[in-house]
Amino acid sequence: MIFTTKSSGTSIAFTNPQSVFTIPVDGYYLLNGWVEWQSDATGYRTVYFRITGTDQHSNTIPPVSGTVTRHECVFTGPLVAGDTVRLTVFQTNTPTSALTIAATSNLTIDRLHD
Repeated sequence: MIFTTKSSGTSIAFTNPQSVFTIPVDGYYLLNGWVEWQSDATGYRTVYFRITGTDQHSNTIPPVSGTVTRHECVFTGPLVAGDTVRLTVFQTNTPTSALTIAATSNLTIDRLHD
């Protein structure tokens, strides 16, 4: 996922567009990411965090037809300075289909404590 707007905060460096975020200081973090999928009756959708090159904390949902579907993934745990965070999406349907992500997505990174 590529993000083009930083809503608030000064701890995480942001250059537009941005797809990988680097954790600035050690701490216990809350990561919350979501995407909205367009209506599509085929394939499964997965949202997950890739933290320093390792896929973690995935969430998979079945296809939903007739409505836009918000799909969320949450991680809470320790991260160290220099860890990288990427919100990643995947869908399984026909091999030639493009991702069916609607226009909105979000990634929130909050440091809860040391």
